[in-house]
Amino acid sequence: MAILLSVVVVALVYLAFRLFQPFLLSILWAAVLAAVTGRGHAWFLARLGGRPNLAAFLMTFLVFLVVVTPFVLLLLVLVGDLVAYVDSGGLGSGIERVMESAPAAKARAWLEEKLHEPVVAEKVVAFAREKLMSLAAGALGAVKFIFDLLSGVVLMLLSLFFFYRDGPAIIRAFRDLIPMADSDRDEILADVNGAIQASVRGGLLVAMVQGMLGFTILLVLGIPRPLLGAAAMALASFIPVFGTTIVWLPISLYLGFVGGAPAKALILAGYGAIVIGGADNFVRPIFLGRHMEAHPLMLFFGVLGGIVLFGFAGIVLGPIVVAFLNVAARLLRRRFAAPAA
Repeated sequence: MAILLSVVVVALVYLAFRLFQPFLLSILWAAVLAAVTGRGHAWFLARLGGRPNLAAFLMTFLVFLVVVTPFVLLLLVLVGDLVAYVDSGGLGSGIERVMESAPAAKARAWLEEKLHEPVVAEKVVAFAREKLMSLAAGALGAVKFIFDLLSGVVLMLLSLFFFYRDGPAIIRAFRDLIPMADSDRDEILADVNGAIQASVRGGLLVAMVQGMLGFTILLVLGIPRPLLGAAAMALASFIPVFGTTIVWLPISLYLGFVGGAPAKALILAGYGAIVIGGADNFVRPIFLGRHMEAHPLMLFFGVLGGIVLFGFAGIVLGPIVVAFLNVAARLLRRRFAAPAA
């Protein structure tokens, strides 16, 4: 009977996982935000006379205003600038300038030799416009992406409301599922909560540092709208693997091939790769190491491995796995340690 019950439980857990799998990312970020902003919710709850629904709603709305809205506005500004650049003819003039550069001239000569006809800028511009039209024809995929993003945000906010309102009950239920002594349960939950707090705060610190470093170099090089570029770098710092590269690399290419400033392009590329990119690998592990009982090298590979396994969520899940590993090692060491002679 016990074996049959165990099999049924495992099967139900698997089915529950598959049932919630499409929404796990939204639920995860809701849980992370609830853990990080729990003090704010407690403040609202105390000021509102213990009305949980109203306190949870106000805190969820505040998170929406402070966290979600700035990201959306920044994305709209960046997309608007890109559209304005294309509509103003910047695409065509930019391609023409690239065609006039020395590397492009060699490539054009090679193409002309292979195709037996001249390759002029107008043909390249027409080809680019044709590709843009084909991309526009496939805008349905972009619409689906935006819909998925918005639905994910809505589900996250909905989950966040219930995490605020029923957070203590959820934590108690999760705590009771851990088959250990009460002290061990409390230690595990404390370490996981510390890992969540340190991961989020570390990510915000890295975003601030990389944004400030980006603003400094853009200002020194005389790049227009350096504050917008710095904000874009701070936002891009949360993107796994690529990070701020998706901001400073296109600017460097533009300076080198279109702006006629190869020296500035090389300076920005080197500064971006070494200083801005290195800040993430340097600041995050040190910050996490100060707030978690783990070596910075272990946290460094924990974050990288988490990103590889879980994508964007790995920024938080990686340190949580390291925290679980540390607390498990401590519990095993205490349980099986030989008594002192």
